[in-house]
Amino acid sequence: MSKTFDVEIAVEGVKPTALYTAREAATLLRVSPRTLERWRKDGRGPRVTRLWKHARPLYLGRDILIALDGSAEE
Repeated sequence: MSKTFDVEIAVEGVKPTALYTAREAATLLRVSPRTLERWRKDGRGPRVTRLWKHARPLYLGRDILIALDGSAEE
């Protein structure tokens, strides 16, 4: 299975204006929640949205799609 095919499957389930929890975003990106957390701390992966200063991280569907698009191999 090629990486491009995986991205196409994941993209179908992402709503650009929806907010996703870290667990949901990790599932869509097919990584563990721990990997997503590490990416967040390293400044990689999808952009994080917080509803207030110390709120849990949420991910906008549009940012997940951007991360998926950026990870696809040519």
